[in-house]
Order: sequence, then C-alpha cells, then structure tokens
Amino acid sequence: MVRIVKECRVTMRIRRAELTVLATVAGNVDGPNAWVSAYSIKHEAEREYLTPLGFSLGMRRLVQKQLIESGLDVDYNGNDYSALRVTESGWVWIDQNESRFVIRREIEPKTIATAKDDDIPF
Repeated sequence: MVRIVKECRVTMRIRRAELTVLATVAGNVDGPNAWVSAYSIKHEAEREYLTPLGFSLGMRRLVQKQLIESGLDVDYNGNDYSALRVTESGWVWIDQNESRFVIRREIEPKTIATAKDDDIPF
C-alpha cells in the first residue's frame, strides 16, 4: 500500500495590518501555544505605525481567518485579561511565508571616532 502525503499549505491573502499584528503576536509569545496580552500587542503594533483602527481590523481579520485566537488568560494574581495567541494554522502560514517577516535585524556598523591633530580640544 502506497501512502501519499500532501504538504499542508495555508494559502490566503494577508494585508499589511494583518501581517504586522501576526508578527507582533508571534514575536511576543513564550511558546507556540502561549497567550500574550492583547493590550501589550496593541501598543507594540501602534509603535510599528499601525493606528488603533489598523490594529483592530488586522486582529479581527486574523481571528476570522483563524490565524490567531482571541481569549482570556489569567495573570499571576488570578485576574483575567484579554489575550491573543497564534493558532496552528497561523504557525503553518508563518513557516510558509517566512520571507515576508524580518527574522534577523541588521547590525549597524559602529563608527569609531579617530582623533586628528587639529581635533585636539585644547
């Protein structure tokens, strides 16, 4: 018996706001199934130049596409808070589209100041 295994491909169009939200959630979780505070993700996405509406639209669309999940988590004091996490389909999409993400930051070369005879401050 020959078994044919097809590669699971999650194909869908992702807009810029969705990509920013997805990257922000995925980049802030402690593990593949971990939850992260929706509040902190919103503020970090806004630092990445998304407006509050851009964040809301991106989050809503990702939930509809089942790439992220919205729910409640509990902090160390037992208080509930709104949280987000990447679904298994979301991780598959990220794996298949890794080239659309910044995985490694470029290192900016440090400039070394060199003193010249005419630069002496006295």
